[in-house]
Amino acid sequence: MDSYSIVWRSSASRELRAIHKPYLQKIINAVDTLAITPFPHNSRKLQGVESTYRLRVADYRVIYQIDTAAGFITICHVRHRKEVYR
Repeated sequence: MDSYSIVWRSSASRELRAIHKPYLQKIINAVDTLAITPFPHNSRKLQGVESTYRLRVADYRVIYQIDTAAGFITICHVRHRKEVYR
Protein backbone atom coordinates (compact mmCIF):
# COMPACT_ATOMS: atom_id res chain seq x y z
CA MET A 1 0.00 0.00 0.00
CA ASP A 2 1.35 3.39 -0.97
CA SER A 3 1.44 6.26 1.46
CA TYR A 4 -0.78 9.28 1.00
CA SER A 5 0.28 12.91 0.78
CA ILE A 6 -1.08 15.21 3.49
CA VAL A 7 -2.46 18.57 2.33
CA TRP A 8 -3.51 21.18 4.88
CA ARG A 9 -6.18 23.73 4.02
CA SER A 10 -5.21 27.22 5.10
CA SER A 11 -8.17 27.34 7.50
CA ALA A 12 -7.01 24.12 9.18
CA SER A 13 -3.50 25.53 9.56
CA ARG A 14 -4.92 28.62 11.27
CA GLU A 15 -7.01 26.45 13.58
CA LEU A 16 -3.95 24.38 14.44
CA ARG A 17 -2.06 27.47 15.60
CA ALA A 18 -4.80 28.24 18.13
CA ILE A 19 -4.64 24.84 19.86
CA HIS A 20 -3.11 24.50 23.32
CA LYS A 21 0.46 23.19 23.27
CA PRO A 22 -0.14 19.94 25.23
CA TYR A 23 -2.46 18.73 22.46
CA LEU A 24 -0.55 20.13 19.50
CA GLN A 25 2.08 17.38 19.21
CA LYS A 26 -0.53 14.63 19.63
CA ILE A 27 -2.57 16.08 16.77
CA ILE A 28 0.43 16.47 14.47
CA ASN A 29 1.53 12.88 15.17
CA ALA A 30 -1.97 11.57 14.48
CA VAL A 31 -2.15 13.44 11.17
CA ASP A 32 1.28 12.16 10.17
CA THR A 33 0.16 8.57 10.73
CA LEU A 34 -2.80 9.17 8.38
CA ALA A 35 -0.32 9.16 5.49
CA ILE A 36 0.40 5.50 6.22
CA THR A 37 -2.94 4.41 7.68
CA PRO A 38 -5.76 6.61 6.33
CA PHE A 39 -8.45 4.63 8.16
CA PRO A 40 -7.21 4.17 11.75
CA HIS A 41 -9.41 2.47 14.34
CA ASN A 42 -10.39 5.78 15.98
CA SER A 43 -11.66 7.42 12.77
CA ARG A 44 -15.28 7.49 11.63
CA LYS A 45 -16.93 8.37 8.34
CA LEU A 46 -19.16 11.41 8.57
CA GLN A 47 -22.74 10.88 7.47
CA GLY A 48 -24.09 12.79 4.52
CA VAL A 49 -20.73 13.55 2.89
CA GLU A 50 -18.67 11.37 0.63
CA SER A 51 -15.12 10.41 1.63
CA THR A 52 -15.03 12.70 4.68
CA TYR A 53 -13.85 11.32 8.01
CA ARG A 54 -13.13 12.50 11.51
CA LEU A 55 -10.21 11.50 13.66
CA ARG A 56 -10.50 11.75 17.41
CA VAL A 57 -7.41 13.07 19.23
CA ALA A 58 -8.10 13.75 22.91
CA ASP A 59 -10.66 16.59 23.09
CA TYR A 60 -10.04 17.62 19.48
CA ARG A 61 -11.35 16.35 16.16
CA VAL A 62 -9.52 16.35 12.85
CA ILE A 63 -11.89 16.43 9.86
CA TYR A 64 -10.28 15.14 6.69
CA GLN A 65 -11.14 14.03 3.16
CA ILE A 66 -9.50 11.17 1.30
CA ASP A 67 -8.91 11.15 -2.45
CA THR A 68 -7.84 7.56 -3.07
CA ALA A 69 -7.40 8.02 -6.82
CA ALA A 70 -4.92 10.90 -6.44
CA GLY A 71 -3.40 9.68 -3.17
CA PHE A 72 -4.16 12.83 -1.15
CA ILE A 73 -5.56 13.40 2.32
CA THR A 74 -6.85 16.93 2.81
CA ILE A 75 -7.06 18.18 6.39
CA CYS A 76 -10.16 20.39 6.49
CA HIS A 77 -10.60 21.30 10.17
CA VAL A 78 -8.89 20.85 13.52
CA ARG A 79 -11.24 21.99 16.27
CA HIS A 80 -12.37 21.25 19.79
CA ARG A 81 -15.07 18.61 19.96
CA LYS A 82 -17.68 21.15 21.08
CA GLU A 83 -17.16 23.33 18.02
CA VAL A 84 -16.22 20.97 15.20
CA TYR A 85 -19.68 19.99 13.92
CA ARG A 86 -21.15 23.50 13.84
